[in-house]
Amino acid sequence: MYLTCIDADTQRFTTIPANYTREMATQFASEVTDSRWAITTPEFGDRYCGNIELRAIDATTADVGYSTSPWARGSGLQTAALQQVVEIARERRFHNLYLWADVDNAASRRVAEKAGFSFEGLDSERQCREGVNTAKYSLDLSAAPSRGHQFPGA
Repeated sequence: MYLTCIDADTQRFTTIPANYTREMATQFASEVTDSRWAITTPEFGDRYCGNIELRAIDATTADVGYSTSPWARGSGLQTAALQQVVEIARERRFHNLYLWADVDNAASRRVAEKAGFSFEGLDSERQCREGVNTAKYSLDLSAAPSRGHQFPGA
């Protein structure tokens, strides 16, 4: 996880601090929650490939955040993980999901779109980098078809 967090693109497109340490990674990993998952796969030797988190905003609305390790980018793992988290959100009775991505992070934006999220516009209130707007995406769970999920431990 530490190597993912100090990666140049991860630093560029997220709010992970530039002075991120191994101790910070250990602390983050030790915070057990039923709404955050590490992504691993035998394809990469069960190596950490990223994480994804479902965060409640209120009783019917949540947002999703994720990061992907450099060695797993372009593999489809994050899209599959996001699709699984959409199903978990549906089971938890959320009605709307939101996702924000740095406007220049084309890969993250593609992940959102492949998982069924719709681009709403640019958001100047939420910025990953100072002075750079984020792209806001949403998904209406009452309108989106269910794909079922097979996410371990969900």
